[in-house]
Amino acid sequence: MATAALLLLAATGAAHAQTLSEPTSAGALIVELTPEPASPDPGEVTLGINFVNPASMETQVHIDYAVDVTMGETVYASVERSHTSEGRVSIPVELADEGTYGVKVTADGIFFQPIEAQSAEFSLQVGGGEAPSPAPEPARPGGGCLIATAAYGTELAPQVQSLRELRDGTVMETGAGRAFMGAFNTVYYAVSPAIADMERQSPALRSAVAAAIAPMLATLGLLEGAPIDGDASMLAYGLAVIALNAGIYAGAPALAVMGARRLAARRA
Repeated sequence: MATAALLLLAATGAAHAQTLSEPTSAGALIVELTPEPASPDPGEVTLGINFVNPASMETQVHIDYAVDVTMGETVYASVERSHTSEGRVSIPVELADEGTYGVKVTADGIFFQPIEAQSAEFSLQVGGGEAPSPAPEPARPGGGCLIATAAYGTELAPQVQSLRELRDGTVMETGAGRAFMGAFNTVYYAVSPAIADMERQSPALRSAVAAAIAPMLATLGLLEGAPIDGDASMLAYGLAVIALNAGIYAGAPALAVMGARRLAARRA
């Protein structure tokens, strides 16, 4: 039911946030982008960037990063990798023309340890009096499905590919779906890196997680063929799938317990 609440809240309120938040492509960090002013006109815009540890949801110190801003061509690019000891930076950028700019933040080091280069991408509207909004289809190689990827051993597993295709091809096609994913990611990336690490260290846990999420994957597959053509149908089908999962994960154990009690009573 918490997921249902997130879905409803996200559909009504998430789009008004002035701070944009996206996980990096491999999920090691969450990047928060806050432009100043919030609804910029052509001229100098300050990009406030905060790197967040998805496990603790606190600012992650000592990050090696680069920033690129484009609109058809490169408008701003880091000459070389930079380092922030505080985990947050403010970068003044001259955005001379109206239009939608792409902002790409890449990290390749955390606390003096190199990591695989991974990026978070945003779109920023300049002019027209509109607040910035997340890119509708940010590039996320690997899908960021950390728990499923660890459970099935590879991001190329059919189950993981199915999740990514469902997210990008169905959920992200509607405003309600995009808002839901933004709210869901805040919760998911707070816990999934730690769970994925435990899975990689324990084959038994990996097998248990794979078995546990199998019913959820099956019910989510129902969305792939659903006639979703807008926010209303996305909400309706989404809530139906949530209710179905609640029945499976809560109802099935309850029925098993009741059956065991009846069997024990008969034997007594």
